Amino acid sequence: MPRRSFSKAMVSAAFLTATAVSLPVVRLAFAEEAFVPGCTLPWSAIAPKHDANSACPPEGKADKEPHQAQNRAKNNVCATAKPLTVTYDTFKALQKKAEDDEIPFGSSNSLPGDRESLRDIYKMPSGKRIGEGSVVRYVGFISHPRYSNTGKGKGESVNCKLPDKENNDIHIDLVRQPGDPACRSVTAEVIPHFRPAAWEVDKLKLVMDRPVRITGHLFFDAAHRPCRNDEDKVAPKRISIWEIHPVYAIDVCREKTLKACPAEDRTKWLALDQWLNTEEDEAPENE
Repeated sequence: MPRRSFSKAMVSAAFLTATAVSLPVVRLAFAEEAFVPGCTLPWSAIAPKHDANSACPPEGKADKEPHQAQNRAKNNVCATAKPLTVTYDTFKALQKKAEDDEIPFGSSNSLPGDRESLRDIYKMPSGKRIGEGSVVRYVGFISHPRYSNTGKGKGESVNCKLPDKENNDIHIDLVRQPGDPACRSVTAEVIPHFRPAAWEVDKLKLVMDRPVRITGHLFFDAAHRPCRNDEDKVAPKRISIWEIHPVYAIDVCREKTLKACPAEDRTKWLALDQWLNTEEDEAPENE
């Protein structure tokens, strides 16, 4: 009997030791797969404490390196530098430059093998160069904000094919005037990682009647094609496959026309979360 009891004790001790040794390995493997920003988020002041999409790494769920590299670019929250103001014509010029340089695009099977060629690809009239990785800002009106690729079997690889709204990007069409065709829009995308409540679709719809200033990382979405005319059937529709993705900041203009809302005039802009709070403070009490 004593001998048998001793054997059980040894087995139990061995099991506990093995478990204790293996637990850190499990945690380490999880940490390597999780989304880690690698820097202070540009919107850290309003970011939620927990990331609803934390188990999906920056490269998402992609097998080939060109696709992984594109997904990492979509999730680059660490681009730095003072934002450069870009215009509608800038996005058209970026598209033309990519085509002139024969950068591959058009499908998930036609992605650039070397994304370094996209950096500083275009020289602006000011003489400054921009490209993928540049921090830019753009002023326009929000049109048709929506959650992308939701539903069973529709998730994007960048978001690990997860189907729910909280796990997918918010796609924003930015138009020069409300009612403009989608083919004349510029695209901005809010990623799901640490997404502020103030940037959800229902809140974006509240500011569709006034200009917004979108700041973020310039990205070349090589998996798609741009519109060639207003009736083009491409999806999503936009004038250029260069995007602001991910979005770093969303500001709302105090005025209601583009002319009255120059990007550089700080007095004209209020952060979206602050604007929403101001609107709530000024709203009349329930009658």
